[in-house]
Amino acid sequence: MKSTGTILAIILLSGVSTLHLVRLLLGVEVIIGGWSAPQWISVGGCVVPAIIAVMLWRGRSGT
Repeated sequence: MKSTGTILAIILLSGVSTLHLVRLLLGVEVIIGGWSAPQWISVGGCVVPAIIAVMLWRGRSGT
């Protein structure tokens, strides 16, 4: 049985990954305190959370 915390972490990480992917596909500009975040940051922001979410999912399902 999967714990609620693990499921929430998987959902949160998947959402973060999806939002970064949308930013990359649509070319949305993000400005934080006058600093324009470059697009390449979203590559890591998409890949890393997705990998962690998959690892959590596989670790909890026993595969």
